[in-house]
Amino acid sequence: MRRNPRRRLVLRCSGPGWWPGFAALTVLVCAAPLLAQEASSDSTIPSDSAAVEEPSGWDIGPPGQVYPLYLADPRRPQTNAGLLHVLSSDLNDEFGSGHVRTTLSLGGRVPVVRYTGSGVQAWEFSVEGAFFGFFDASQSLENIGWDGWYGFLFSWRFARSWSTKLHYRHLSSHLGDEFIERTGRDRIGYTREDFTLGLAWEPLPGATVYGEGGVGIHDGAGRQEAGYFQFGAQYRDDDPILWDIFDWQVGTDFQLYQEDDYRPGFTVQGALLVPMGRQGQQFRLALEYHNGRVLIGELSEFSEDYFALIFAWDF
Repeated sequence: MRRNPRRRLVLRCSGPGWWPGFAALTVLVCAAPLLAQEASSDSTIPSDSAAVEEPSGWDIGPPGQVYPLYLADPRRPQTNAGLLHVLSSDLNDEFGSGHVRTTLSLGGRVPVVRYTGSGVQAWEFSVEGAFFGFFDASQSLENIGWDGWYGFLFSWRFARSWSTKLHYRHLSSHLGDEFIERTGRDRIGYTREDFTLGLAWEPLPGATVYGEGGVGIHDGAGRQEAGYFQFGAQYRDDDPILWDIFDWQVGTDFQLYQEDDYRPGFTVQGALLVPMGRQGQQFRLALEYHNGRVLIGELSEFSEDYFALIFAWDF
């Protein structure tokens, strides 16, 4: 990753079904620092941003992320606009929705404070929030629905190529008035609050493998259940291509919910990037394919697959 010089504020200092998987992930996260420490003694593979040792101390509003963003996760807080072509969808069959949709997302994850310790260890507290809107272009841009999201996470980079997070998030889902009026569909009150525990590994510069498990602590709809898992892999190359302008990245993301009997949904995304002056800030032009549950929580009992063209600003 590029590391851009900047001024820093530094203070020097001298139900059954989900429990087995979540317990296994918890054991793995707890054991990973010991395994990583043992492996790092003879490892010669440099990591990405985690390989750069920074001065110890506090940093307010730091650049970058201690725990990586999931590049292909269509529901991560971000700012973008998308044009979707739906290949097949239960919404089309059930409600007469069209094959062309537009999306609008506003938000992101912002690191608030980071403490860098000795070596490559670092601790970070971040906040995030987002609005996700879905519109039906074949119904005069009818608002199908929208979700609101906010969250807090504590991240820890405990070794050169390893990081973990404890993440609280709250999601509230809504149907659009026009969609309700046209279809007669009532809101089911889909609201999800959960805690997730995640682990990420960077085996090579630019490459990341990750996994996490979540436990729901509040729900608003009868169909909701507690268990949730997510995993994926991604790669970013910072050597510019196409007239020495664009970086590029690819990633795939899988999500499984107990309420869907752990039927996996997946998303694949490839993107061209135009980096800006600050680390992690960029324009992104992406192609995405999704096969799985509808991304609006209120309609997540339905499935669809689509291709999307996405214009995004990451910050």
